[in-house]
Amino acid sequence: MTLRDVSLLYGGLLLAASLPAQAQSVPSPTAKPAPEAADRLVQPRFGVNYQTGAGGFRDFGSAEALIPLGQSPGQNLWFLQGQARLDTVGGWGSTLLLGYRSLDASQGRIVGGYFGVDVQQADGGTFYQLGAGFERVSQGLELRSNLYLPVGDRTTNTTLAGTPFFQGYQLLLPTTRQVAMAGGDVSVGG
Repeated sequence: MTLRDVSLLYGGLLLAASLPAQAQSVPSPTAKPAPEAADRLVQPRFGVNYQTGAGGFRDFGSAEALIPLGQSPGQNLWFLQGQARLDTVGGWGSTLLLGYRSLDASQGRIVGGYFGVDVQQADGGTFYQLGAGFERVSQGLELRSNLYLPVGDRTTNTTLAGTPFFQGYQLLLPTTRQVAMAGGDVSVGG
């Protein structure tokens, strides 16, 4: 290849790179028709999950279900949601809640809430709690809040957690017990 051939090759490549590209034209997409109400019908959902523990929590598996109780497709939904959990050492728990969600498509907003009951078996006892929550999701803003209130026995029996020892003139018994506490949380995002 001579110097003239190389310069023609590079000149041709440079010229080709500077020309505007002509892409094959793509027909414009046609507007899709709005989904029919039957297409927006929420169907029952079932699932199985396994989650590995971290930070001192045990691994656990769960079975979950969401069952629509009543709905106006694309507008609102009453549902029953449940979960049964079992950890790797036989601790169990379950959750059952009744929820509602409403979609205001003209405002691009979802508003909903729930009431539920939760049962959790822990080392030495079983705890029960009632819960309630609210959510509002719109374009650019998500707001969720939850409240938890224990019912029934709130503490487990005290158990010896180590060897008794003397400190000064006192005999100390290292013990543990679990306590159910009321609480709540709020999350805001966009």
